[in-house]
Formats: sequence, C-alpha cells, structure tokens
Amino acid sequence: MIRDVLTIPGQRSILRSRSVKVRPGDVALGQLIQDLIDTWTDAHAYGLSAPQLGVLQRVLLYRQEDGTAAVVVNPKVIAVRGEEKGYDGCLSIPGIYGRTRRPEEVEFTGEDETGRRIRRRLKAFTARIFLHELDHLEGVLFIDRLDSLDDLYTLERNDEDDNEEVALSAADRRFVAREQRPLPTFLTV
Repeated sequence: MIRDVLTIPGQRSILRSRSVKVRPGDVALGQLIQDLIDTWTDAHAYGLSAPQLGVLQRVLLYRQEDGTAAVVVNPKVIAVRGEEKGYDGCLSIPGIYGRTRRPEEVEFTGEDETGRRIRRRLKAFTARIFLHELDHLEGVLFIDRLDSLDDLYTLERNDEDDNEEVALSAADRRFVAREQRPLPTFLTV
C-alpha cells in the first residue's frame, strides 16, 4: 500500500527518534516492507526508511545500481572508506537539496525479510543512498550533515527544461537552521 511520507516540521518527533531492532519473519514486517516498496516506487525515490512511514523500526530500502529495490532489516555498518561531498535530498524535506559529506564506500551486515543474514559492500552513489537511509534509523536528517547552509539549494526549471540549482531563500535557510541537530556522538558514518 502506498503511504504518506512524513515530513518536517509536522512529524519531527518521529523523524528525530531512533528506531528499534526488528524480528524478521513476522507478518507485520512483511506488510511494512511491501508498503516501503509501494511508496518508494510511487515516489520515484532513491531510498526510503520505515521511520519515514511513521514506523520506528530498523528497516530501510535503497535503489541498487540496476534500479531494483534492496531491503535491509537491522542494518549495521562494518566499515567505511573514503569521503565524498555530493548530492543529498529527502522526501521528508521536500524541495530542498544539499551537498553533504559521506563515505564513498560502505560495508554492512543485516538481514533480509526472512531473517537470512546478508553482507554487502556498496560504492559511490549507492553507498550514499544506503547511508542516507541508515541515518533515518538514527533520527538523523541530511541537513544535520551540512558543512554550511550555503551548501543548500532548490531546483528550478530553466528555459532548456533542465533543472538549475538556485540558492535557498532566506525563509528556507531559517527553516533549515531551526531544524538542524548535532550528529549523535555514537554515529561515525
């Protein structure tokens, strides 16, 4: 079922909360995963996490290089490598984008929806998507990873029908500044 994606400031209390571990294999988890897939497909998103649907469970979905969805239950980072400053945006902060620093590569473990252990290594943009969704499980939003509010922008269509980056308005900058939070000390990626 396609569900509404929570946004700030309205659903701040959920989006800023840590998620709890999940027991794979139960019926509710199966429905949550189907809702994540349906909503992700409808939104044409790169990724989606359970907290964005109002469920504080450690479940995320990211788009793989082939365009298909990969679901991870109870993900845990093993290692990260490199660093890159690049694109970030979020369905929970619609219309605002930014450049954030994230590792170029991530290795993680987790479970699939049946409880089978998985271990993967992701690189480049796919790693960025996964790490963005992992942040949601900790109550962290991409705006918390900004070096500066000057790294934020919106997109507007230009005469060539391309998207052009435009600096945020003063009101949007104030909104983001009010919503930013320091990264938790335990969060290393």
